[in-house]
Amino acid sequence: MFRVHESETASGKQRVWMLSRNCALTPRQVGAFYLSLVAASTVIATFFLLRGAWMILPFSFLEMVALGVALLVYARHAVDGERVSLRRDALEIESIDGRTRRLTHLDPRGVRVEMDARPRAALTVVARGERVVVGRFVCERERRRFARELRHALSLAG
Repeated sequence: MFRVHESETASGKQRVWMLSRNCALTPRQVGAFYLSLVAASTVIATFFLLRGAWMILPFSFLEMVALGVALLVYARHAVDGERVSLRRDALEIESIDGRTRRLTHLDPRGVRVEMDARPRAALTVVARGERVVVGRFVCERERRRFARELRHALSLAG
């Protein structure tokens, strides 16, 4: 998902691009979904346990553990994304991937935006030897659009 907004700050205009995964559920919704499945599975397993089919209970438990692990991995990366903020005096790139958060400050006057013509090309922001890959969580069309917008905004800021 690709969003952009502008705001006024004490140091002037600020333009912010948000590049994030297109996830259907938030981590809180994933937790509620999982708890509802655990409750339903427990009711069904208990019903069969009372009818004498006790083997349903361990298989239900294994199923819920496997689903829980899969949903945990999904929820951990549901809020992954990048926030690119451009002010007159600074370009900030904040990247969140799982539990890892990385913040990079660059001088917008020396920034170059590089993107190959090949499909699935990475978008790289380069400044004084430092290279930051941006747009990993959006589709190629949105990454190319972001590259055009960032180049244009940088040319106006410089």
